[in-house]
Amino acid sequence: MEDKRTAIAIFLCILVVLVYSELFINPVTQEAVRQEQLRKAEAAGVTTQSSGSAQSTVPEILPAAQSTGLPTGSAAAPSTLAVPRPSEVRAGGVVVVDAPLYKAEIGLVGGRLLSFQLKNYAEVLHGKDPHDLVPLNPEDAPQELPLGLFMPGFSDTRVRYSVSGASGTSEQGSYTMLPGSELKIDLIGSLPEGLSFTKSLHFKSDSYLFDLNAAVLRNNQPLSVPLWVEWSHFTKLSLNDQRMNPETFSMLGIDGKVTKFAVDKVIENHPNFGSATWVSFGERYFISALISAGAENNSLVDKRSLRSDAALLGEQYITRIQTAPNSGQMSVYVGPKDYRILNQAGYQLHRTIDLGFFSFLGYPLLWLIRFFQEILGNYGLAIIFLTLLIKALFLPITKASFDSARAMQELQPEMKALKERIKDPNKLNQEMAALFKKRGVNPLGGCLPIFLQIPVFFGLYSALLNSIELRHAHFALWIKDLSAPEYFPVGALHIPVMMIIVGLAMFWQQFSMPQPPDPAQRRMMLIMTAVFAGMFIIFPLPSGLVLYMLVNIFMSITQQTYLRSDRKASPFAATLVAGVAIFGLGFVLTLL
Repeated sequence: MEDKRTAIAIFLCILVVLVYSELFINPVTQEAVRQEQLRKAEAAGVTTQSSGSAQSTVPEILPAAQSTGLPTGSAAAPSTLAVPRPSEVRAGGVVVVDAPLYKAEIGLVGGRLLSFQLKNYAEVLHGKDPHDLVPLNPEDAPQELPLGLFMPGFSDTRVRYSVSGASGTSEQGSYTMLPGSELKIDLIGSLPEGLSFTKSLHFKSDSYLFDLNAAVLRNNQPLSVPLWVEWSHFTKLSLNDQRMNPETFSMLGIDGKVTKFAVDKVIENHPNFGSATWVSFGERYFISALISAGAENNSLVDKRSLRSDAALLGEQYITRIQTAPNSGQMSVYVGPKDYRILNQAGYQLHRTIDLGFFSFLGYPLLWLIRFFQEILGNYGLAIIFLTLLIKALFLPITKASFDSARAMQELQPEMKALKERIKDPNKLNQEMAALFKKRGVNPLGGCLPIFLQIPVFFGLYSALLNSIELRHAHFALWIKDLSAPEYFPVGALHIPVMMIIVGLAMFWQQFSMPQPPDPAQRRMMLIMTAVFAGMFIIFPLPSGLVLYMLVNIFMSITQQTYLRSDRKASPFAATLVAGVAIFGLGFVLTLL
């Protein structure tokens, strides 16, 4: 029992250190690291010109013979013309694509997206407005919009496009797509000296993936110049939002490896180049990905501050990829990070979902949650049922751990006598090993089963934390969003009821277990329990995770109670009865 408690204490210490570092240390140091990176970049001569203020004349487009590659830094150059305000783009005319899954608005100034609303995902809980993956800044400041074209020395930020052709019929610039249909829209933007940009967009009504074919023409003949497509995302998130909704860049390299890094790791106006099949910007539940043929140095990620006069409005996160050589073809995915949808879209986009080191367990557990929800009709009940199932499956391991710990406890008098009689450490270890062998006791038997359960715990933790299905998913009573922290409103107070119950249950479990003889060890275990419970009250977890913790700890208390007692009922029967009772209570709560 003493070895078991020591193992638990070590595990809790490691967990607290990791969580403390993530919640306390990292947010405080991120800004300092960012400023240091900027200082070094400026010392090295990196410019930090804002995209919203770049102005110059349009240079002559490079001849094909001189356009074999992109000059250093030119791919990151913001633009050669002043970036327009979103209101200016809208005033220049808009093409609307109204599909069953989304509604997209394309501004004819720049040929870029003004909005991309996902009809199946609300912006806020119980809100009527769909979630928009093209957020605009609140001050209508000049802002780069997604699907911009960039080439050496020039971009289409102010090019005025017109619809040169479409496979469907429009009503005042609006195209409505029926289920199972496709739509192709051709845009052309004319420039002086016989130059023009073309963009051909091919949408499918049942997919968040669409194709883009872009080209630069001179006298209607394509020019062989490096052509890049950019996705720009504006955001202004608080520290708490960043914790609950982390933003990351992801790249699938031509070597098949996925590279992911937080947006805070990118130095402003100092792009990171890469060689990728696709590059994406993602939040916890949504991504925007640019997909092209893999090539050397064909992609980049960057970020820029967006300002209105002297006021900082937020950040613009940039992903850019080069179109396929000599064809200008690429694909774009704008939608949810739903494993099934991403897997169907192809290009290994499902790898943008990060379930961590134990993803090999996280994905099957995520599938089970969906499976149980389809049967039970409630994600909260699905979490409860899956937790009960896992606890039942691990009961033999739990019993073996408890039996081993109890056997070790029974050997304590003999072990103490050996320690008092034998002072030589080597001889003492030999006698201890002989005693364990004679009694058939494994000193690690109480610890090993605990560590066998850790991968399942973290796999389920990651699955619940990153499952888009839990977003705005109602459970019962005041728990209306399993992806958000749970609070019960009492006047001006917001009380995390479930987390408080979890904390009290942890103390109950601590005091109900046999106490170690060492007072210092008892105090340490008590302090660790208090820190563990208090930390998640101050820094709340999504309510779906708290629901899992609540069910898990009550089942653990039930199993431990029956394993320690001399009652006739077996722990297996007790687990079954307690599981039925807990699930029944959860079901009743969903009816209230």
